[in-house]
Amino acid sequence: MRKTWNFTLVEMLVVIAIIAILAGLTMPAVNTARQKARTVQVMADINALRTALIGMDSTYGASYKVASGKYAWDNAGGASVTSGDSPAADTIKIGGNTDAATYDALLYELTMTERRDGNAIEPKVNTRKLTFMEPRSNNAVFTDPWGTRYIIVMNVNNAKYIKHTVDSDNLANPAESSFKLFTKYLIYSCGPNKKDNEGMNRSNGGTVTDKGKGIADDINSWDKY
Repeated sequence: MRKTWNFTLVEMLVVIAIIAILAGLTMPAVNTARQKARTVQVMADINALRTALIGMDSTYGASYKVASGKYAWDNAGGASVTSGDSPAADTIKIGGNTDAATYDALLYELTMTERRDGNAIEPKVNTRKLTFMEPRSNNAVFTDPWGTRYIIVMNVNNAKYIKHTVDSDNLANPAESSFKLFTKYLIYSCGPNKKDNEGMNRSNGGTVTDKGKGIADDINSWDKY
């Protein structure tokens, strides 16, 4: 007769404890890999947005339309102008958690997909209705992996650079409070905390904020990852 071996309660508890320890050891690696994958997705999205904006600019000579002192796309209200420091260009900033309508209108013009509200697209820039980038599946909002709209800062006066200023009361940059970026478009994700830390993160001088925005973790188009 074959003798069967049964686990005692103590042995079962030991095995469970070992499995729990091994799981705890692997979780940081899993989380790091997941974060890396999301960062890669963000950079791919940023490159797609920038390429589409440059394509529309090259086709029409501009990536925006001026109407009644505002910069607008499709039939949204438009984004207010933010004055830049001379000789830097004036800039406009759209997207994130505060300017969904204008951001979505710009994306409608870049993708030429149907509006989610059922209304027809009335392009102000992309009058030939060209497709400059592929839309999300099921016409979903073009957001980062954490569900927040990307933030786009545009140079709207054809200057050679954008002078990006960081609010010293919000985020301290130990090197300087502003820096020049020789590009027409700054694009960044608000990162895991879903807060606009003005493109800052721990690798470029971002710190804990004093306005309830947590540790700066934005992923931007000008840092290396």
